[in-house]
Amino acid sequence: MNIEQRLSRLEQEGQADREISPLDAPEKVREEAERINSRNRSEGEEPIFEITPDGRVFTLAEPRLAVTTFHQIGAEVFYQDALRWHRGDAPGAEEFIFDEENEAFYTPEGVFAVSRTTFNLPGLFGGGGQKGGEVR
Repeated sequence: MNIEQRLSRLEQEGQADREISPLDAPEKVREEAERINSRNRSEGEEPIFEITPDGRVFTLAEPRLAVTTFHQIGAEVFYQDALRWHRGDAPGAEEFIFDEENEAFYTPEGVFAVSRTTFNLPGLFGGGGQKGGEVR
């Protein structure tokens, strides 16, 4: 067995064990993006997702990202909130440190809080013995 065949077999085995969450079904991702956009509009804010006619979801912020998981919806919402806090457009979480190059926020202790694709709840809201990152 050559290296390419072995690698292919290992990749297939890894995919077989991976379960896809029902929340990550494209229709669930679309529904949640629609819900968030609707909530934002009702609160006088701009939507943060674009939903194409064929149901695909993208972020409206540049660089635009394809949204393929339910978790990524939450990450983009938390990230946009953290950006507003960072710019001073909304109160709270002023102690977050913004890493512009990586589009990520960290607590003063260096604990990851949120990026555009994932988030860490203890980093965002404190807990787990960590200081900082508390949203007021």
